Amino acid sequence: MDSFLSVIIPTFKDWQRLELCLDALNVQVLPRDKFEIIVVNNDPNHLSSLDGRYLEEVTLLQEGKPGSYAARNTGIKHAKGDILVFTDSDCIPQPNWLKNLYEKFLLDPGVQRIGGKVEILLSDQPKPSEWFDRIFAFQQKRNVSEGFSVTANFACRKALFEENGMFWDNVFSGEDRGWNLRVSQAGVPLIYAEDCVVLHPARSKEESLIKVRRIYGKNYQRKHKSKPVWQRLVNGLFQLRPPITEWGVAANSPLIKGNFNKVLLLVFIYQRRLTEFQEHYRLLFGGNEIRT
Repeated sequence: MDSFLSVIIPTFKDWQRLELCLDALNVQVLPRDKFEIIVVNNDPNHLSSLDGRYLEEVTLLQEGKPGSYAARNTGIKHAKGDILVFTDSDCIPQPNWLKNLYEKFLLDPGVQRIGGKVEILLSDQPKPSEWFDRIFAFQQKRNVSEGFSVTANFACRKALFEENGMFWDNVFSGEDRGWNLRVSQAGVPLIYAEDCVVLHPARSKEESLIKVRRIYGKNYQRKHKSKPVWQRLVNGLFQLRPPITEWGVAANSPLIKGNFNKVLLLVFIYQRRLTEFQEHYRLLFGGNEIRT
């Protein structure tokens, strides 16, 4: 029996980039009657600014609980497809993306989960934060080998959510990894698909540092919050240690041309570490975990 795909895209005040994503979905090789598009607005107080023509092509849902995983869960609950396909509002799927995913699921009933390739887009004059993403971000082939996939490019059979539970919606980062690892531990296979490609723009410096703060906030809750205050005060100092491993990878990367660019990248990598240091003490002294 033929399958039907539900493409689920959470968005948070990102309507302009979402339109580029939807434009890419509208030129997919896979026939339009084989898939639906579900957009979940994660800030109902920020009304959609989508052009009217997009509203005719998508199912637009609202989810007031903060966090992209709460939004994705809402999309899953409304999905008509037996196969769920996830991407993000800032991603640009390539024309064969859905066709190649569809065929893999259709031709082999044993295929349960697929992590596709995420290719980083650089600007004409890349900044250090962009080089960082090109080297370190979205290493999907490695991710899949470790049992997980990011939701920028992930597909699975809907039944897996019925059998293994939904995304945990009380966290703002890392639950694509968390959910997939739990499913991997249950013995469900995950494959990597080099020919299922989405493009993802490299993050700006501001976006990169916000992500550092968001991820550190999640880890702080898990690793530090239950410890005595004196221990948390001391542990924060460890964030000042030099990121030797990342420096080594960056310095030896063939992607970076010129020593000056490498120095700028090394400085940015340490700035990320300093951001973790600052976030540790902000949270220690009563700050709230950020979500954006």
